[in-house]
Amino acid sequence: MTALIGEQIDTAPLEHEDWRVGFVEFARSYRRAFAAHPHIVATVSARAVRTDVALRAYDRAFAAFERFGWDGHTASVVMAAIDFLVLGSAIETFKGGFDRPAGAYDPDYPHLAGALRAAGDDDIDDLGFELGLAAVVAWLERVEAKTTQG
Repeated sequence: MTALIGEQIDTAPLEHEDWRVGFVEFARSYRRAFAAHPHIVATVSARAVRTDVALRAYDRAFAAFERFGWDGHTASVVMAAIDFLVLGSAIETFKGGFDRPAGAYDPDYPHLAGALRAAGDDDIDDLGFELGLAAVVAWLERVEAKTTQG
């Protein structure tokens, strides 16, 4: 099953000339692959990475990160962050954790109820993933700026 998921991760975006575009599209593809199989994510994420498909995907990602100018430490930190974002969002959705209408959480949890009402029909899980991804990109841009400055 790990191989099936790994084959669905598109590493081609990592070839894009703009690392931001390639990295973001790769991360989204990685998320889509795992989101399609949420019932096995906990099992897969608890195992060591041993399949050729998964190891090749990581190797392609790290090769791209090297081309982007990231040292091994930065690349590892970034891949860990993406793993956390992808696997965490695939294991448990935020919005799916609240199975009652927002008003049902009133009056005991009024702030929670208000936040759920405010979220409405928005896909909070997608927006949360995109926020996390944007934070990783912003961090990388700061690292890049420090590297080019001195």
